[in-house]
Amino acid sequence: MIIGLLTGRIIAQSLGVESYGAFAVVWSIMQVGNFLTDGGFSVVFSSLIGEWKQHEKKEKFKKYISAAHGFRVMSYLLVILFFIISAYIYPWSQDIREGIFFIIPFAILSTLATAFSGWWQIESNPRPQIYGELISKLSAFFGMMLLAQTNFFSVQNTMIVYGLSSGIQVMMSWFFLREFKPWRVSYDKELWRKIWNKSWPISLMLFFTVIYFKGDTIMIEFLRPKSEVGWYGLSYRFLEIIVVVPAIFATYMLPRLSSMWNEKREFFSQMLLNLTIVSLLGGVSVLVVSWNLAPYIILFISNIDFLPASYALQPLSIAAMIIFVAQIWQFAIIAIGKQKKLLSFFLGMALLAPVLYFFSITRYGYIGAAWVTVLVELIMTIVYGYILNMEKIKLFNQKTLKFILPIFIIGTTSLLIGDIQGIIFFIIITLTWIIFCKKNKYYDILTLLKYLIS
Repeated sequence: MIIGLLTGRIIAQSLGVESYGAFAVVWSIMQVGNFLTDGGFSVVFSSLIGEWKQHEKKEKFKKYISAAHGFRVMSYLLVILFFIISAYIYPWSQDIREGIFFIIPFAILSTLATAFSGWWQIESNPRPQIYGELISKLSAFFGMMLLAQTNFFSVQNTMIVYGLSSGIQVMMSWFFLREFKPWRVSYDKELWRKIWNKSWPISLMLFFTVIYFKGDTIMIEFLRPKSEVGWYGLSYRFLEIIVVVPAIFATYMLPRLSSMWNEKREFFSQMLLNLTIVSLLGGVSVLVVSWNLAPYIILFISNIDFLPASYALQPLSIAAMIIFVAQIWQFAIIAIGKQKKLLSFFLGMALLAPVLYFFSITRYGYIGAAWVTVLVELIMTIVYGYILNMEKIKLFNQKTLKFILPIFIIGTTSLLIGDIQGIIFFIIITLTWIIFCKKNKYYDILTLLKYLIS
C-alpha cells in the first residue's frame, strides 16, 4: 500500500493536475474493461476452490483448475475489443486516446494476474502471491522514478511501465505454480457451463456496477474543468489503494466461507459476525486517519497544486469505511449462492447513480461526486445486509454491538477534535477499550485477529 502511494506521488508530481486528469480517465477506462472482462470469474473461482478441495482428489482437482483457466483465457479477446471501441467512441484528447491503446497489454496482464490470485488458494498459501505483488509494485515504482529522472514522463509511458510490472508478476506466478501447469488450457464443457451459471449473475452485477463505480470520473471529464478531473482522480486513487485491503481480505476468506456454508453451516453466522466487527474496526480507523490528515496526505502523495483534492478525500474516506464492511457482506452473499438476488438492486443503482452524479457534478463539481459515492456505497451495503438478514444470517448481536458502538463514538469524537490530536485520541481510547473488553470477557478481538491471520 505504501509503495502504491509513493508511486502515485511520482505520477502526480510529474504529470501535473491536468495531465493527471487524463491519466485518471485512462485508468478508469482500464478498470471498466477489467471489470467487464473478468465477468465474475475471479470470485467464482475462489468459491469453487473451497468446494473442490473438500470433495475432489488432487489429479482431478488439477484438471478442474486447467479447465477453469481455459475458460478465463477466452475473455482476453474481449479486453482488446473493449479498448478499441473505447478509444473511438468519443473524441478524446490525444493523451487519453493513445493512453487507451498503450494500456491494452497492462489490462490483459493485470487480469491474468488477478486470475492467478485464486490459484494461490489451492494450497492456502498466499505468500508467493504477496511476493509477486510486492516485486511488481517495486518494479512500477522504480520504473516511474526512471521516467521522472529521464524526463520521459507521459500518460502513455506510464501505462507501459505498469504493463511491464504486471508482466513480471505474471511470470513469477507461472514459475511458482509450475506444478499445476498454469500455461495449460483445456476445455471441459460441463465445468465451463457450471462456471458460467455461477458467474453470469456476477457479470451482470459488474456491468451495472461500473456504470456508477467509474462513471463519476468520466462524467467530470465531460462536465467540469480538467483540473477537477485531476483533483478527483487523485483522491479517488488514494481510496482505491486503501480498499485493496478489504478486497484481499474478503477474497482470502471466501473459500473458508463457502466451505463453512457447505459443511458447517451452524458456524457460518458466527464467522461472518466476527468478520464484520473486524472490518468495521478497520474501516473506522481508516476514516479517522484519512479525514483528519486529508490535506497532509494529498501534499505527501502530490504537491500544492493538488491540495483541493483533500476536500474530496474526506467524504471518500467515509466511503472507504463503508466498503470495508460491504466487501465482506457481498462475498458472503456469493458464498451462500444468493448473488442472483442482487441483480435487481444493482440495476436500480445503475439507473439512479448516473442521475445523482450528473446533478451533483453539474452543481457541486468533484466534491458533489465524492458525497454521491458515499451515498451509493451506503445504499448497496444496506442492500447486502438486507439480503443476508432475509437468509436468517445474523450480522450483529448484543455482545458485538456493545463492543463496536463505543468505537463509533470514539471515532466521531476524534473527527471533532481533528488533526493529529484526534488520531492520537482515537488510538489511545480505542486500545484502552479493546484491552478493557478482553479483560472483562466482553469481546476478545485480539484473539479473533490472531485466529483470522493464522
